[in-house]
Amino acid sequence: MTMSNRAAGMMGLAATSLFAAALFYFASLIPGYTHATTAISEFGAIGAPYRHAWNLLGFLLPGIFMSFHGWGVGAARADPIAGFLFAMAGLSFAATAIPADMSNYLAPTTTAHIAASLGVFAFWLLASLKLAFGRDLLARITVWSLWLALAAGAIRFSGFVYPGTGQRLAFAAFFIWVAATSIALIVSAKAGERLQGIESKLR
Repeated sequence: MTMSNRAAGMMGLAATSLFAAALFYFASLIPGYTHATTAISEFGAIGAPYRHAWNLLGFLLPGIFMSFHGWGVGAARADPIAGFLFAMAGLSFAATAIPADMSNYLAPTTTAHIAASLGVFAFWLLASLKLAFGRDLLARITVWSLWLALAAGAIRFSGFVYPGTGQRLAFAAFFIWVAATSIALIVSAKAGERLQGIESKLR
């Protein structure tokens, strides 16, 4: 499967925009909801009032979009292994649409949800470490995002912030990478189009 830089970038921006919009929209529908103390997974948990809509708009669709974006990042670097791992991170994100049972952490759906959540960052970390050994813009963005993710993880498990805040910092580091690489892909596509236009005029 091949994908243009522009298409991959648009997929990444769509994933980021949809997730962010869903996060704040569904939070506004729940009286007393606070981002600081509440896990994002609770939107789609068994018994949550808008779980079906959230699991579709907050997890499933953004994850599918990110899988295409991740494959495109790998294609832009001519690195099919990194592309596969990034795509798997996106599909793992989509799989978090499996609703957790917040009252039973041993339930099969809860186990599957947690496994998918861990898969997102495991696949992304492996792909990012592979991509980071380069000198191009995608590599530099990935290196900075890895540092952001490390800082977010340290803050999350430091005990100085609420769990919900720490989780959102980790998500922010991840989606900053998605958005930044998406913009880089789109810009490179436009630069390539301009170069082709100049070459065509010179012929």
